[in-house]
Amino acid sequence: MTGDDGLAGQRPAPGGGAHRASALVEAARDAHARATSAPVDPVTAVHAAAARRWTAGLRVAAAALTEVGDGRHDEPSQELSALSAPPARPAPPAPSATVRAPSPRGLAGLATAAAEAVVGALWRTLDRVGSAGFSLDPRDAAANLRTAAALAARARRAATRPPPGDAAASGRAADAWRALADALDAATREVATDGAAGDLASRLEDTAAGARRAGAALAALADALARARTGHGAVRTALRRAAADLPRRPRDLGRVDGLLAHLREALAAGFGPWRAAATAARRCEAELAAVRAAMPFPDGLAPGLRAAELTALHAPGSGRPPLVDGVLRRARYEYARLPATDRAAVDAALAGAASARTRAWLLALLAAGHGPTALHRLARHLADRDPDASSDPVRHLAAGRTLRQPDDLTCGSSSLVVARMVRDPAVATWVLDGYDVRTDERDARTPQDRFEELVRQTKARTDDPRDDPARGWAPRNLSAPWPPAAGTAPWAAARELRQGSGVDHRVELVDKGSARDRAAAFRSLVDATDAGSPALLYVGNDLSPRHVVLALAHDERGVQVYEPSRGVLRTVSRDQFVGSGFSLGSWRQPWAVVVPSREPGRHAAREVGLRRR
Repeated sequence: MTGDDGLAGQRPAPGGGAHRASALVEAARDAHARATSAPVDPVTAVHAAAARRWTAGLRVAAAALTEVGDGRHDEPSQELSALSAPPARPAPPAPSATVRAPSPRGLAGLATAAAEAVVGALWRTLDRVGSAGFSLDPRDAAANLRTAAALAARARRAATRPPPGDAAASGRAADAWRALADALDAATREVATDGAAGDLASRLEDTAAGARRAGAALAALADALARARTGHGAVRTALRRAAADLPRRPRDLGRVDGLLAHLREALAAGFGPWRAAATAARRCEAELAAVRAAMPFPDGLAPGLRAAELTALHAPGSGRPPLVDGVLRRARYEYARLPATDRAAVDAALAGAASARTRAWLLALLAAGHGPTALHRLARHLADRDPDASSDPVRHLAAGRTLRQPDDLTCGSSSLVVARMVRDPAVATWVLDGYDVRTDERDARTPQDRFEELVRQTKARTDDPRDDPARGWAPRNLSAPWPPAAGTAPWAAARELRQGSGVDHRVELVDKGSARDRAAAFRSLVDATDAGSPALLYVGNDLSPRHVVLALAHDERGVQVYEPSRGVLRTVSRDQFVGSGFSLGSWRQPWAVVVPSREPGRHAAREVGLRRR
């Protein structure tokens, strides 16, 4: 590869800028991965997730730039050979869905849990100090001395614990992200000299901006943590004053007022630093989560698609269907576990596809657990069709074509069928086009007719209280009772989603009276759709849940929701959700969400009962 020294003062050759940019991105990626591998207390989990996502995206960026520099437009990336390595087996799904109490937490918020506990302890101690009573009866002098000593000890325990966090580690991480941003700026300038790079320059520019945003958030956290530690020094000064006023003999009880004043001063001094550290950690976590979601490059390569081609199909946030992040991970897993002959057949199906969009839908079909025969059939079916119109239920609904629940009791079943269509192009193509890639058969009925058939089948499954009908009516095989007239039980919906995805789902109850809890539920919907997993939302009135809808994606406007009573798409913003200012089927109160209980994207066809063809 030609270096900068060999090109000094010369006009760059075609592809030279892209080659130099690729080298810069690779070097910056590796340096950044090393520099961000250490813990960054108190935001370690969120920071590590953002750093891993950035490393994966930069790997794709470097491969795309290399392809442009080499002028390769017909063959997939050479790095795909790594996909043939035996994959790690995903953890099997849990035997049943779980119900979690209100106030759920994702990655965001982990840093402030300890802070909230300590602040609570400070408040409780301050309350005890404020309500401390000392008897004026001389006979109670000994008890008064013990009370004063106990208050001083309690205040010392509550107030002397320093705020969490490592300002130096946050500062080092900030420097690493800023260094990455500078390197990406240099790579962007190199790409600008190469006319064949397409939109890679703008994506690199966005990547640099994201890295700079992460650096600014971590630098702000470092400053806040350093100030909090400095401010916490006032606690010991106030405690020393309180210690000087501590009564040691009955005649010293006159100094109790000074003791209480200094204890309150010490506790108040402890509040500020802890609160400041917790606020800074929350802000930093939110920024890092946003940076992770905004990565403009995919999270890895995929069979049958060049890195540049795959990048063009990717969108930040929820991604662009069908290649949202979870789909790519599942496709890579399924491809890697195929025998060599089946991998060759998949490669042939992908190579023979009519367009990059068709190849994307074939990868989604692979991710759903279907084998080479189904891929060849879908490729043949889509040869003279718009693949999005044939396989994308969201596009079908966005175009004003409805998929309506057949009766008042099937809102949950209808939402679950749309969730299957989103995850499995075989189901979507059968409903929308009447073609079954599993059997090579065609159906002449309308999409609504085929949809209603699946809805009724799903309703029968979810009404069955047995977790596994093949195991009979053993007590351990039965779920909690739920009247079919009340619709779909949340745990039955979670079980159905698990059977369709290989990923266990949990039910998160929402405290309708808590804006914070509604905000956490909204965050859970965003997190699920961001990873390519549809999520259910139970809504109702103040008395009970009455309706089920499906969260499909999100953007800057809010969460996109399939509303089955009208069979259409709706968008609910965060402010509407938190303030109960939305209306879905005329219902306004969120009651529960059903979301993946572990990282989406792990999938095994064996676990979900799919048979390869």
